[in-house]
Amino acid sequence: MQFLESKQYFPMSNFRTLNEMLDRTFRDHAGQTAVVYRLRPADKPTVKSYSLMQHDYLALQQGLAAELTAIPVGERRVAISGENSYFWMLTYLAAVTGLGTVIPLDRLLQPEETMGLLRRSRADTLVCDAAIYLKLREADVWANLPDLQKIIVMLPERLGGGQQAELEQEFASRGASLRLFADVLTAGEAISFSGQSRPIPLPDPEASLILIFTSGTTANSKGVLLSHRSIGANLQGLEGFVTLPHAVRLLSVLPLNHAFENTCGFLFALNIGAEIYISDGIRYIQQNMKEYKIQMMIGVPAIFESFHKRIMATAAKAGQLKKLKLGLKISRFLMKIGIDRRRKIFASVHEALGGEFSVAIAGAAPMNLEIINFFEDIGVRIIQGYGLTETSPVVAGCNTQLFVAGTVGVALPGVEVAIASEQAGEEGEILIRGPIVMNGYYDDPIATAEVMDKDGWFHSGDLGTIDPATGCLTIKGRLKSVIVLESGRKVFPEELEQLINQSGQSFVKDSLVFGQTDEQGKVAVAVKLVLDKEGLETLRSGGDNRTLQERLDDLIKQVNASIPPFKRINSYFFSFQDMIRTTTLKVKRSAEMETLRRELEESGLRFKELAGKNIDELFLTSDPEPEAAT
Repeated sequence: MQFLESKQYFPMSNFRTLNEMLDRTFRDHAGQTAVVYRLRPADKPTVKSYSLMQHDYLALQQGLAAELTAIPVGERRVAISGENSYFWMLTYLAAVTGLGTVIPLDRLLQPEETMGLLRRSRADTLVCDAAIYLKLREADVWANLPDLQKIIVMLPERLGGGQQAELEQEFASRGASLRLFADVLTAGEAISFSGQSRPIPLPDPEASLILIFTSGTTANSKGVLLSHRSIGANLQGLEGFVTLPHAVRLLSVLPLNHAFENTCGFLFALNIGAEIYISDGIRYIQQNMKEYKIQMMIGVPAIFESFHKRIMATAAKAGQLKKLKLGLKISRFLMKIGIDRRRKIFASVHEALGGEFSVAIAGAAPMNLEIINFFEDIGVRIIQGYGLTETSPVVAGCNTQLFVAGTVGVALPGVEVAIASEQAGEEGEILIRGPIVMNGYYDDPIATAEVMDKDGWFHSGDLGTIDPATGCLTIKGRLKSVIVLESGRKVFPEELEQLINQSGQSFVKDSLVFGQTDEQGKVAVAVKLVLDKEGLETLRSGGDNRTLQERLDDLIKQVNASIPPFKRINSYFFSFQDMIRTTTLKVKRSAEMETLRRELEESGLRFKELAGKNIDELFLTSDPEPEAAT
């Protein structure tokens, strides 16, 4: 095996439970701002200090403990489903620090999927947004979930007038089984004030108290069991790996139910005394960055790619694109001789991003190297990391001292990473060992045994290489998605997708590379392209008079010219419809392929008949794109 270096750059604290971490951070940062949020985008921001947040989550803990007296404290199973909110955060902290098991759920699941996960997890309490509750009620949540005893409703203020009336009727008919979050919190404050607080047991650091379901259908999603030990080890490893300004202002964008945002954008932010500003929504990100003078963000590549596209489009409309590109060259040259003028050269760009945005942590998917370099050239460092839900989640990364663009750096302190291949520089499966690794999959010992070997290595299913020159890890793709040709050679779809997205970034929104086997058993590399109508129109208005087919043919030729012959793309087809994505904006590869298979069957078409075509027209899923006929 090849081993990745594990490195500590900064001092690390020592704690066994999240309770210990929280006690220390709430004490050390008591008077500082902890969370800033709005109930509605038009409202004035509400500011909560660290001391107020501690008061609120402990009061909520008492209120929740009083709601279910039949279930012993420490054995509750509390599910949370909702948009990012202060109240979501309070619920997580109240549950994980002593009530029992916390179960963060994806708020975008269909009601039947949510109910399936509630049933599988045997949740007795659900804390959810009011809008989510009304959808679950339509699916008859009370009749279909016998373990569920209590639903606590958050954010009724975000409902319309008619929906608020519906909710009031529900409260009248459901009695004590349905409660408002604000009432439970108030009741908990009264209990604390009266001196009748219930004793809350300290959690066992090794116990499986965090249950996170991976993306997928209710039937096949895996439940990852994490502990205070695994999350705590990840937080301590991050302390030893990155350093941030005091009270750094962080914008919370990714869903809190996702392990990446939960550990890095929430718990780690609290651990270091950061100020967390909850975004008002995807379309308000830039506005929030300017308003709050955001300094850093945890994000996925799609977010930073959209920033880049907007910056370039704005420059093009203003007739400043040549000037911007010249500035990039000048900036790069000056940096090589030790002169940093990036924030001055690109002052207008920085102003559009809030003025103080300087660092971002990107994960969950590969990122376009050109975009990483673009932001580096303008003075914003995008640090790529690697991790999985099963590893709490961060395994490796770059930082402010180690920055090799396009790689995910080295392993966090205390984490062992190996490549299952003997030859230096050769790709192999990424193996991970250490305290950050999960306890196993919920109610699934067979699946657990498939990924955990007798020596304690977790088999990630990801393929990677360690560069002998830099010692850094590069992610190549997923084992399951690798295309194996008749020659035995392997093609990594993610590698080709990155090249396609990079080469066609002005008009290609997305791509999906896969292997297609023909009647003779020959495997061909094919790609589905998702095109951007606005990007195509910008090209037309800029004087590019090629037909759409000519543009796409040129794109594929350009990509094929940059890769070995055996990897070359044999055919393509395109669409203007967005692909199916997770809440962290990753393409659901299996769902996309299943949709394509089903549409082929229903249309009676063969795969080879898609070549070069607009499948929206073939499958009648949208209005025809006018230029597609040229």
